Amino acid sequence: MPPPRNALIEGVFNFLGKIFHRPLAGATHVDICTNIQKTSRILKEGATHVDINSPRPMGEGARSAGEGTEINQITHKKHTRAAFTLAEVLITLGIIGVVAALTLPTLIADYQEKVLITSAKKGYSTVTNAMNQWNAKNGTIGDYEAFWTSKNNNFDLLESLSKELNVAQLCNESNIEKCGGQYTIRQYKKLNDGHGNTQTGSIGISARALLSNGMLLWLGSEAKNGACYHTFWSYEKDSNGAYIPDPSSPTGYKGEEKPSYNCGYIYFDTNGKKSPNQIGRDVFGITFSNAQGVNSTSNNIGNLNYVLANDKLIETENYQHGKY
Repeated sequence: MPPPRNALIEGVFNFLGKIFHRPLAGATHVDICTNIQKTSRILKEGATHVDINSPRPMGEGARSAGEGTEINQITHKKHTRAAFTLAEVLITLGIIGVVAALTLPTLIADYQEKVLITSAKKGYSTVTNAMNQWNAKNGTIGDYEAFWTSKNNNFDLLESLSKELNVAQLCNESNIEKCGGQYTIRQYKKLNDGHGNTQTGSIGISARALLSNGMLLWLGSEAKNGACYHTFWSYEKDSNGAYIPDPSSPTGYKGEEKPSYNCGYIYFDTNGKKSPNQIGRDVFGITFSNAQGVNSTSNNIGNLNYVLANDKLIETENYQHGKY
C-alpha cells in the first residue's frame, strides 16, 4: 500500500505529473524519485528532450523492463549557436573602417561649415546691433556718418562703441598682444597683392577689442574733414594681378583716382586668433555709409550679405601665404 499523502503532497504530485506529461496517481515517492534521477542524469549527458511513456500509471504492481517503466525515448541533440568566424569579423570591421573613412571627413566638414555660418551671423548681429544702439542713444538713427565723425581717431571711436558691446579688453598698439597680437589673415582666395605676394586681409592694431565670447573686433574710419567722403587710387593690374608701372602717375603705377562715400568699416574674427583666419571663413568685414547703409557685398571682405541670404559661406581657397 502506498504511504498516506496529505493535500500538499498531492499537489506536488499533480505538478510533477504535468512535467512528465502523465498521471502520477498511485505512484510512490520511490517511483517518482527514480524517474527524476534518471531524467536528470540523461539531461546532464546532453539530451535536450526526454519523453516518458508508460502503458499504465506508476505504482500499479510490478513492471517488466519492456513495459515502459524506463525512459524509452530520448532525443539527443546538441544545440549549437550561430557565430561569426574571425575572418568574417575582420572583413566586417574592414568594411566599417572604409565607410567611416569615406564619410567622416564630409560629416566633419559640414559640421565645421555650420559652426562658421552660425558664428558669422552672430558677429554680424553683434556689430549692427551695437551700431544701432549707439545711434539710438545719440538720436541719430540711420545716420552712420554721425558715429564715424564723432571722434578724431579709431581708438576713441571703438571706446565709444564698446559701451554697446560686451568687451573684455580694449587694445591699441601699446597692448595689442592682449587682443590677439599680430597675425596674418588670408584672403578668401589666392590673390596677387600687386607686388608678387599673396594678398592679406585688413587687420587693425590701432583699435581692437576682445569680446567676452572670444571674438576679436577692429574698426577704421574713412571719414575725412567731418564727412563720409574721400578719394582712393584704383590700381590697374595685368593678367597676373600685378600692378602696371607708370612713372607718370602719382603712385608710380597705372590707375585712376576714384571717390568713396564709405564712412568706415568694422571687421571681426569670430573665433579670435584661432584658425582658419581667412576672409569668408571666420573673418568678415562690414562697411557703413549713408549712401549704402550697412553693406558687405564684396568677397574681399567675406560677403556677409551672401551668407545671410543663402545660409552658406562663399567659396574659399585653401592656400599658403607667401609668394603669389
